[in-house]
Amino acid sequence: MKNDIKEQIEQLLIVIVSGILAYFFPLATKFLNINSETILAGFDIAFFSTLLNIIWLKIQTQLHKKMMKIEISIKSSEQESNKVYFSNETTVVDITVFIEVTGRKLKCKNNLILKCPESYVLQINRNVSYIEEIETSEIYEIDINKMMEKSSDFDIHLNRKIPFSISLEDHNKGDEDDLKFEKEQVWGRVSIESKKIELIQK
Repeated sequence: MKNDIKEQIEQLLIVIVSGILAYFFPLATKFLNINSETILAGFDIAFFSTLLNIIWLKIQTQLHKKMMKIEISIKSSEQESNKVYFSNETTVVDITVFIEVTGRKLKCKNNLILKCPESYVLQINRNVSYIEEIETSEIYEIDINKMMEKSSDFDIHLNRKIPFSISLEDHNKGDEDDLKFEKEQVWGRVSIESKKIELIQK
């Protein structure tokens, strides 16, 4: 949704700039013998819009080559969904944190923070050198820089799967929570996208 809104805003700005350029540089009147200012203006706007879209695409391509992208998702292997259901019978569920890093290797200013909501206990199921338990069974910190130590500087492509188990301590039918990483940030040329998992008590 956020990316769709961003794209729409970009297109709106391109159309506005195209309209301004068409006003100051009416090219169609010099090359087309049409007695309609509306049609001529439409041609100019279409021309400048296409030109600006090409330029913007070139800029984005160059920027993308100099960026590092981090994609994070949390999934349940048992229920195969972005929703996990708990009940009096189902109080413990295995989940996996997926981390994919692509692009150019860059230094991250901060670590990723995974915070467990109240009423739950989160346990990592194996030792991972780049993950530190900050608060017992509540907060985990993932050091992306340490995770990338042995990777090359360019064209990095890492995939990591980190197994956790999450336990419900206090069942309250109808309660809903989210297990997610702290608010997404953009660290300069580092792009971060994360997807949460919903915890539903039934």
